[in-house]
Amino acid sequence: MDAIGTNLGMLAIAVAALVCAAALVAWARRRDAAAEGASPSALTRGERVVVAIVGGGALVAIPLSVYSLLASAVWFASAPVLRVDDLPLGGSTAPGFLESATAVTGAGYDTAWIEVADLPAGPRWLLWAEAALPMALALVLAVGIASLAFALLRGAPFARTLPVALGGAAIVVVAAGLGTQVFGAIARAEIISSLGPPQLITSHDDGSGVAEGFIFALSLDLSPIGWGLGIALLSAVFAIGTRMQHDTKGLV
Repeated sequence: MDAIGTNLGMLAIAVAALVCAAALVAWARRRDAAAEGASPSALTRGERVVVAIVGGGALVAIPLSVYSLLASAVWFASAPVLRVDDLPLGGSTAPGFLESATAVTGAGYDTAWIEVADLPAGPRWLLWAEAALPMALALVLAVGIASLAFALLRGAPFARTLPVALGGAAIVVVAAGLGTQVFGAIARAEIISSLGPPQLITSHDDGSGVAEGFIFALSLDLSPIGWGLGIALLSAVFAIGTRMQHDTKGLV
């Protein structure tokens, strides 16, 4: 997609978010007017606008995330040539342009990229899983944010479904954060295996040490576990708030 198409797409997304936000504000105002004489809303007009904008953005993100999941699945399944980035590389030599640099004491390449034609179905779906898990995480978070925005605009932030939604989001955060790394490492190992014996893809093997070639590597970033635990704790807070709201008949 060219720059003009990209800018038009971003403009369309922004307009859709504003339309959704305006619709949410109008809905909240009609609801307040219908409930005139009852307990006043916990949100001011400015707060309702902010919540509506956030909720509108989340509503736009939901179909975009679904489209991204489906479009990426079609792409990985049908593309004749796939580019694979971040293939681990071991035993590589120093770049040639550094030969005259006296201050550099060591250099090499850690990763490489390749373009592979007629890739088997297994690595294709593993690569899709690596890309799809963050999209699924974005979808779950968008649904959770939209639900929270609706709950705030209704004047009942501690809805019964929110603790369950937050607990599910915590699980998805951990699964997506760790799963994308695992699927990516397995996919690259499968791709390397499908290329043939290692000697066919090494650049040199003069007996002086490890030959330059692709290797399997998996270094897990465990930060998604911390994020998941934090969201799970927030889910517990909302569960307590839900019980308090029920016990006090909406006073909390």
